[in-house]
Amino acid sequence: MRKVKIPEWQYPLYKDSDKVVYTFLEKLGKSKKYPILIGSKEKINAFLKLLVLSQKMKDYRKFRDIALVEFQKKEVNIPTILEKSKNLEIPQGIDESWAIFLQDKRLCELIDTFQDAKMGFIGNDEQIGEFFVRFLLSQLLQDWRGPLMAVILECLQDKTVRISKLNHLLKIWDYTEIFQPTRTYFIILRGPLGCGKSTIAGKISKLLNAEYVAVDRVLDEHNLTKDKEAGYISQKKLHQNK
Repeated sequence: MRKVKIPEWQYPLYKDSDKVVYTFLEKLGKSKKYPILIGSKEKINAFLKLLVLSQKMKDYRKFRDIALVEFQKKEVNIPTILEKSKNLEIPQGIDESWAIFLQDKRLCELIDTFQDAKMGFIGNDEQIGEFFVRFLLSQLLQDWRGPLMAVILECLQDKTVRISKLNHLLKIWDYTEIFQPTRTYFIILRGPLGCGKSTIAGKISKLLNAEYVAVDRVLDEHNLTKDKEAGYISQKKLHQNK
C-alpha cells in the first residue's frame, strides 16, 4: 500500500498537540466509524454553529480539545460539549491581533454575520462526524481562511444547511487520502500440486494482515471435490453445482 506523505506546507502542525489531533482525525476519518450523537436537534445545531465560530475564539484549540474528548467515545454527549464551552469567548468585530489583511477583516465580519444568523443543519450522525473531522483538519491548514469562508458563505445562503453539501465543499481542501474509498486488492497464487502455494499464501496474508482464502477449503465446503477430473474441476462441473 502506498504511504501518503502530507505536504508540510499544507499542514504545518505548529504544536505537538496539533500533531496528536491530526493523527486522531486521520484515524477517525479513515475508519468512517463515527460516534453516535446524543442530544436534541437544537443542541446539535448549536454545536455545529459553535464549531464554525470556534475559529474566532482567542484559543480555538480549547474548544477543539473539549469536543475531541467526546468524539473519542462511542457516544458523543453534545450538551456536555456545550456546557464546558459556555465560557469560551467569541469576540465581536475585527480582531486586529490577527486580522491584518483585508481578507481577514472581511472574514471577521462574515463570522459576526454568521453568529447572528438563524439557521438549521440537516444531516445524520455519519455526515456530521465527517464534517467535524473535515472542519478540524481545515483549521490545521496553512491557509485555513479559504475553507472557513466557503463554509460560512454556504451557510448564509440558506436557513437550512445540508451537512452533505458542506462535506462536498470541503473536499476542495482535502490534501490527503483520508476520505478516499478503501481499495481492495487480490493476490492469486497458481501452481501445480505440492509446490507450496498454501504455505506462501499463509505467510503473505500474515505480513499484509489480509484474509487468506484457500480454494480447496471452498471446494470442500460446497462439496465440489468429488467432481474432479484429472486433478481439476471442469467449468461444466462448476456450472452444474451452482
